[in-house]
Amino acid sequence: KVFASYFLKKDLYKEIEFYVNFTNDELRDEFLNESECEFYKIINDLKWNPDFVATLPSYLHLIIHSITKELNIDDTAIKNYHNSTYKILHKTEFIDERLWEESNSAVQMSHPGDDDNEESVFDVLFPEDTRDLEVVNLLQSSKPITIQTTRSPGVSDHQHTIDKELLLFTMCQRTLALSVGRGALNLQCKEPSLTEPHPIPRLATGGRVLPDNQTIELDHIEVAVGIFNWPQFHNGVAAALEICSRSQVGDGSPWKQFPIKSSVKYASLTWQYAGFLFGLGLSGNLQQLNQVTVYDYLACGDEQTIIAVLLGLASSHAGTMDLSTTKIISIHIDAMLPKNSTELDISHSVKVIALIALGLVYRGSANDHIGGLLLAEIGRPPASGCDGDQCVDRESYALAAGLALGTVYLGCGQTPGFVGGSSTIVADQLYRYMVGGRKKDIQINIFNRQHSHSPSYQVKEGEFINVDITSPGAIAALSLIFLKTNCVAVADWFIPPDTIYQLEAVRPELLLHRALAWGLVMWDSVQPTEEWVRSTMPAVVLQAANSSFSTDVVEQDELETTREAYCNILAGSCLVIGFKYAGSANTVAMETLQSFAKNCLGLLPKFRGEPLSKLTLEACLTTVTLSLAMVASGTGDLNVLRLIRHLHFRIGSEIRFGNHMMNHLALGLLFLGNCRMALSTTNEAISAMLIAFYPRYPTTSLDNRCHHQSLRHLYVLAAERRLLITRTQKTGSTCNVKVRSI
Repeated sequence: KVFASYFLKKDLYKEIEFYVNFTNDELRDEFLNESECEFYKIINDLKWNPDFVATLPSYLHLIIHSITKELNIDDTAIKNYHNSTYKILHKTEFIDERLWEESNSAVQMSHPGDDDNEESVFDVLFPEDTRDLEVVNLLQSSKPITIQTTRSPGVSDHQHTIDKELLLFTMCQRTLALSVGRGALNLQCKEPSLTEPHPIPRLATGGRVLPDNQTIELDHIEVAVGIFNWPQFHNGVAAALEICSRSQVGDGSPWKQFPIKSSVKYASLTWQYAGFLFGLGLSGNLQQLNQVTVYDYLACGDEQTIIAVLLGLASSHAGTMDLSTTKIISIHIDAMLPKNSTELDISHSVKVIALIALGLVYRGSANDHIGGLLLAEIGRPPASGCDGDQCVDRESYALAAGLALGTVYLGCGQTPGFVGGSSTIVADQLYRYMVGGRKKDIQINIFNRQHSHSPSYQVKEGEFINVDITSPGAIAALSLIFLKTNCVAVADWFIPPDTIYQLEAVRPELLLHRALAWGLVMWDSVQPTEEWVRSTMPAVVLQAANSSFSTDVVEQDELETTREAYCNILAGSCLVIGFKYAGSANTVAMETLQSFAKNCLGLLPKFRGEPLSKLTLEACLTTVTLSLAMVASGTGDLNVLRLIRHLHFRIGSEIRFGNHMMNHLALGLLFLGNCRMALSTTNEAISAMLIAFYPRYPTTSLDNRCHHQSLRHLYVLAAERRLLITRTQKTGSTCNVKVRSI
């Protein structure tokens, strides 16, 4: 009599077909009366929902529907059942009682891409326009590039072809940078298919010439080798970021138990394969990756794959101090190898990523052993190695060490366990790395760490610290160590000089870093107003800048200094506002940042013939736009969309790959996770955003000199879900309800 419930419990659905043969009404009623309790208990235990029942064969769907209709359900027996069970049993009056209890597991109730897919969400949020279609079209990378040129008289066919390809190459810089924004747009919105490979959109580098619709490729001009490698990596990351995290799906989802290695089908596309693997790690889907699989990936020897594994594992185990992950990372850091051990042939980029990965794993731990190691690596001198002199791209290595050091001591600047002990040594040495001095005045053997490398045969720095190498990393480390501490003594180190003579002694871009660090330390003093931004500038800069942008009052040699100082301090202060009010949609902050962005756009036409100032202003505009997108993240604000759309269609020699990349990232942040997510302002989130949004942008897709491109995706660690969709109790359709935050 209870065979139907038994077969339901054993998932033997076909056997329930026998229930159709119950033609005797008396026997049918007896079965229903005696097995009803077990029937709907099993339905609840299996965590079925109406969507799953609808996918069953038609006769099974009909049987279950008829059983639930005829059951005489006792209300007391289903008091603590799931909402999905209430829907199957047509007891919607019980759903409201447990609505808030299950609100934190919304993805378990309806998987991403089903009930709350992007169409329905956008229809509810933006019912009067199609901004969702516009942003998808802007970030579309698979369509051929459309160009339109006019042939001048007397130009040969060959020269005209080269001119068209040069224009195509300029527009390709924009297309190659689209993937970073698309990853933020579709962040964790889909549950993957277990029977088909996850699709990766292609990057179209060909074009069509209007009006004759002629196809064109980059065949007649020289293109740097590997120029498409990192864009392909970003494309793979963007595809993987669409996949939801395993922690966000229900226990019954096959994706939760599916092996990662079998779910990736791109072994022939090495750069996209590596990017896809890194994207899985960012979403936390590499936590269960076994050591054998990790060894297989590391043994392949591909630089991009090793980078993806290290960063992916570190992102999945951030803040855990996981021992096995630490062992994997330590192999790629020379300072963590035994003394006098054999040098390994490890590329410079892998070493840079290993430092960041180490900082992520020990995030907030204040581990003195790891901290001392990273502190010494900031001032690591150029040395000879098995791969030649290790004196190339030292800026990125020192910056990575500084960011990792700040992540390890995240927010510990004023904690009792840090003050008075190692804090004095760490802060003092970082200060010297920032302002310079003699190397002999610095404690090189701090925490018993010392360099044992052979001296470089190409670079001789002398007895003074090279602040061009060490200063960015030291500033970043101090800003994270003393994050939100409002420590005036440390903040005073970042105050910009107040005379023209002193300003000329500081590299302009360091003024941006100092302004950003000052705001991160003096967190409570940051205000989202134009008056506060101008108050961060020295009087001599503010006065001279205001006059230089209108008339030629000041001397020519001072004009360039004040322009550079003004733009960089402005960008740093705006970025501080972006960090503090990230994800808040603060109206005052958004209006302030939009005002500065429009001012920068208005100044650009005045700097024709002055490429240095124009490049600086372009970087300033990019930083302000990114800050604006951070504040408006996940809102889809129309005014911000108009601004970024205008920047999207601008091309030229002064607009480089890095500008396009960050503008598209800002566009993705504006619609983060299809407007399901926003950026957080916790200490951990700020450290991830500082690494991802660090204001030093690449000039080309090959540029990793000062900041590694793969780190731009770490904003994922700062994203959190903030979407509330109200539905009617009876039909489950979306509705508009006034909500008050208390």
